[in-house]
Amino acid sequence: MSSLMISMARGIKLHRVSNRMSQDELSRLLGVPENTLSRWETGVLFPKIRFVSKLAQIFGVSELDLLCPEKEGEEDPEALKVKNVRFWGTLEEKVVKEIKRLRLIRGMSQQDLGKKVGVTLLTISRWERGIEKPDVGFLPKFAEAFGITEEELLNPDPNAEQPKRKRSWNRRTKNEEETMT
Repeated sequence: MSSLMISMARGIKLHRVSNRMSQDELSRLLGVPENTLSRWETGVLFPKIRFVSKLAQIFGVSELDLLCPEKEGEEDPEALKVKNVRFWGTLEEKVVKEIKRLRLIRGMSQQDLGKKVGVTLLTISRWERGIEKPDVGFLPKFAEAFGITEEELLNPDPNAEQPKRKRSWNRRTKNEEETMT
C-alpha cells in the first residue's frame, strides 16, 4: 500500500470522526455504499477524484488537507476539531436547517420549493422535520431554487438573517378578542 493511500485513508477517517459522522452518514452523503467508504478508510481502495473533492467540500477542507491530514504522530481526531469548529451536528442537519431558513426568508411554501426541486410537499416536510434525510444529489437543485451556490448552502453564514416567527392562524389578536366579547 502506497504512502499516499495510507495518508488519504487516515485523512478521511480523521475528518469523519472529528465531525462526529458515522460511516453510514458519510456514505449516504457521498452516494456510495458503506463498505466502499470503509475500504477508503482502511486504504484498500483509493477514492476517485470526484469523491476526493466531495469529501473536502463536506469536511470544509482542501483536497490537500485530506491527503496530508496531520503532522507526523498527530493522529488524534481531537486535533482536527479546532479546524472544523464551524461544523455542528451532522452536515445533513445543517443543510436542512439552511434550506428551511432560506425557504422561509424567501416566503416560499414547502409546495413551492418541492416544485422547484422536483419532489412532493410531503418529501420537503419530512426532510424539514428530520424524518428523512435528503440525498446529496438534491444540493444543486436547492442551490438553483434559492439562487445561491452549493458552497453557500453547505457553509451558511452564522450571522444570516433569520425568518420572523409568524403568528399562529388560530391565535386571535387582543382587539379581535375584545370585539367578540
